[in-house]
Amino acid sequence: MEDKYPHLNDLQKAGLNILKVVIDICKRHGLTYYVYGGTLLGAIRHQGFIPWDDDVDIAMPRKDFEKLKEYQNELPEYMFLDTIQRKGHQWTPAHVMDKRMVVELGRAVNRAKMNVWVDILIIDGVPNPDTIMYKLFSLEYLFARLLYKFSNFSNEVDLQMERPLIERLFVRFALVTHIEKIVNQQMAGRFLDWVSRRYDADKCEYVATLAGPKKMGETQPKVWFGKGREVPFEDINVMMMDEPEKFCIKFYGPNYMTPPPQNKRNGHDVVVKTSKL
Repeated sequence: MEDKYPHLNDLQKAGLNILKVVIDICKRHGLTYYVYGGTLLGAIRHQGFIPWDDDVDIAMPRKDFEKLKEYQNELPEYMFLDTIQRKGHQWTPAHVMDKRMVVELGRAVNRAKMNVWVDILIIDGVPNPDTIMYKLFSLEYLFARLLYKFSNFSNEVDLQMERPLIERLFVRFALVTHIEKIVNQQMAGRFLDWVSRRYDADKCEYVATLAGPKKMGETQPKVWFGKGREVPFEDINVMMMDEPEKFCIKFYGPNYMTPPPQNKRNGHDVVVKTSKL
């Protein structure tokens, strides 16, 4: 059989297949989603995957994500929705995973093993950034996130990442104390989820995909998302936010249309271990 996507690697092909399934469910039930992060940048710059990217990112408003959970039984039997409340969950708050492919990834104490995935980043409301409420919420969220990272430290925390001093101290603390042995991952996940949903996005001017790599730096005006608009991605059309240029400038810099040098093309260091695709 002819390969429809000879320019894509196995991870990208698997991710695209999952994305198509998720989009189909969203269309059937009127759920809002946006391609996000590197997937959004790929749609704008490459009309598909960034050639060296190894996963798919979408973002969903909290209320739409909660509805998606109600329809997860419509996923094929070889896919499942993995959320932060589930035992053994790793990384971002939710993924749709394909059980037919197992990968190994990360630069933590251990190489994490999980099924190939599409990340779902949840869009939650946050207070206006110039208020004391935002500063207080930031402290609460960062504490909850730190607790969750401690709970799965050996599999999840990148030891090679460049970090500010305070983060390096927390990493050292976790390495010395083995704190993950006493922090329950499921309880820490539930607490992080509870903190993240504190503010209703419908009542806020600003929102954030709090689980993203920039943490509270993911904060952006809600109007950037808007109703969304279609854009080509590989052989399908996907929804992206109304103001993708503003997002890309904020997160990738003014030269986002220019690919970075070879040594800056970051990924998750993913290796396919087994595949039945």
